[in-house]
Amino acid sequence: MQTATARRTMTQWGLAGPASADDRLQAGAATASALNYPRKTLHCQAPSAPNVMLLVVDSLRFDMLSPQQMPHLSRFAEQAWRADRHYSTGNNTMHGMFGLFYGLPALHTDTMIHHRRGPVLLEQLARANYQFHLYGGASLQGARLDRAVFVQTDAPLRTAPDNAPQDRRDRHVIEQLRDDLRAHDPSRPFFAFALLDSAHTPYAVPDAAERRFLPQARSGDHLRVGRRTDPGPLFNRYRNAVLKADALLGDILLTLEHTGLADNTVVIITSDHGESFHDLGQNDWGHNSNFSDYQTRVPLLIRWPGRAPMVEPAVTSHMDLAPTLMRHLLGCPAPFSDYSAGLDLFGPLPAQRPLLVESWTSRSVRLGSMAILLRPYGIEVRDGQYRPVHDASPLRGEVNAAIIGQMQLLQ
Repeated sequence: MQTATARRTMTQWGLAGPASADDRLQAGAATASALNYPRKTLHCQAPSAPNVMLLVVDSLRFDMLSPQQMPHLSRFAEQAWRADRHYSTGNNTMHGMFGLFYGLPALHTDTMIHHRRGPVLLEQLARANYQFHLYGGASLQGARLDRAVFVQTDAPLRTAPDNAPQDRRDRHVIEQLRDDLRAHDPSRPFFAFALLDSAHTPYAVPDAAERRFLPQARSGDHLRVGRRTDPGPLFNRYRNAVLKADALLGDILLTLEHTGLADNTVVIITSDHGESFHDLGQNDWGHNSNFSDYQTRVPLLIRWPGRAPMVEPAVTSHMDLAPTLMRHLLGCPAPFSDYSAGLDLFGPLPAQRPLLVESWTSRSVRLGSMAILLRPYGIEVRDGQYRPVHDASPLRGEVNAAIIGQMQLLQ
């Protein structure tokens, strides 16, 4: 395990000079005076204008996609392009959503907030005359999405009423979005976004909801966990909350069918991050605490009219969605490197690639099953079970490429 000081270790790994290593680790992104996003003016010409619906289930980990756990989403997956090894750009909502919309590593979040610069994806959708329907089961301000992702978007950010019980907030959002779809003006395409909060702590399970997984913990038990806590009841509560979210996904997908919009709508379903339940035996609960698969690996499904269903076995990232939409939906011919660190989900993909993943207090490079943790006090490497790896020297080149290349994107 690498535990030297950050300055010494970063220098040894070739990531920075001795005098600037700590500064680069902490800052990570472009300075306030050096924003260069996009690098060149984009000239996009959408060949057609299908609708787009992006549905994000908060805290939905990768292993929840099964017929028993999510029957509606599993049926949807049979009709969709599906990523088999997909990673978020963060282990929390803000950093995960940043990468999804910007196509950039989330270490650039503060830079974009400082400049009040929204993603070019939403900018180009607006130029193509898309109508926006933006909803959150929880406040979109809480994850700073109003200050980053939607900062230049005129459309209102709608949430459930403040007095709505938490276990009813997602239902309210889906009902409002269904009304939007039924009243949609066919002369304009739409971009619909909904962030469902049911599976986020404290895992909302209404009294009338199905409880397929028992015994179920009481609400609030997520605050009383430790190494000796039996994770089963709390995990069951989470799974019942996921089951409820799946029913809501089924409702909105059925509305697309009944309104005749399904044949002309690109539907994308994913999550912002995963969720831990002491899976690693390291007192790992919730999210924003480690960079394991349980907190960073999530589903990604895309049903695109005219594209055949398939399973993509390569490693994919939230950073890949925005450039894929920019190229195939909006007709932007510019190289992805002009505005993104992502790749084309529908093009050839490398089997492995280094990916930067952000938390509120640190960042990591994910490389296959390994997580290289960039700490203020040094670099640690963990294997797929999050156990320390003592000889990490063979990974230096991969880490160098990920950090230096993606730090300089906006410079």
